[in-house]
Amino acid sequence: MDVLLLAHLSTSYEEWKKVFDSHADARAPFISGTSTAAQVDDQTAMVASFGVDLQALNEFMHEPERAAEIASVTTGHTMYTLTEMQPPS
Repeated sequence: MDVLLLAHLSTSYEEWKKVFDSHADARAPFISGTSTAAQVDDQTAMVASFGVDLQALNEFMHEPERAAEIASVTTGHTMYTLTEMQPPS
């Protein structure tokens, strides 16, 4: 599944990005496509990921040590699934 995740930041984007980048190897097994992160504004970052195993992502984000680390740089997340749109005919 393809997803867009909005991370609601409690720190600077740079601090959040350090934590996000530190998890790259741990995320690799359940993201078969690409994953990219970008700053939206001072309080929000977005992550677009393709080929995501959502159950594994959920388990990953709720591992106690990782959840505490994520909570130290965010106030929460909003996740959207992405689907391909058909062009107008």
